[in-house]
Amino acid sequence: MKNFLRHFSCFGVSLVELQVSLLIASILVLTIGAIAGVSQTSFRKARYEASVYNDLTYVFKKIQSRVRSAVTEIDSEDIVLRQAGDDKELVYFSQTGNEEVLFSFKKYEELNLVIENLQEKVMVTLEGIKDDVPFKLSSTVIRRMP
Repeated sequence: MKNFLRHFSCFGVSLVELQVSLLIASILVLTIGAIAGVSQTSFRKARYEASVYNDLTYVFKKIQSRVRSAVTEIDSEDIVLRQAGDDKELVYFSQTGNEEVLFSFKKYEELNLVIENLQEKVMVTLEGIKDDVPFKLSSTVIRRMP
């Protein structure tokens, strides 16, 4: 009985057990760090893509509003992209001769706007690259008849 109690009164870890536990703990810490790094990169990319698509949604709403309120047909001469320094601007020329900057595209690497008239509809396509995020969006807007 005395030997049995003496065996349980000697608590401690051997050097091998300590090394194994440190190895397991370091593997866990490295795994958590790698997962955190991947999730940060993924979040950053998703945030960039969301900002690009938010800008483009806003642009399409502006174009849609101008097309629907136009008295005559809208074509590629009424809504144009023009260079403004290093940036590009989307400009709307109204039937009264006024020009309105609908949106200023900053830091877009490539940008292309195509406007097609399809009877009572206008097809608008905007494609390009921003922050290494390629995009190509199209929208069909039905013109209101006066």
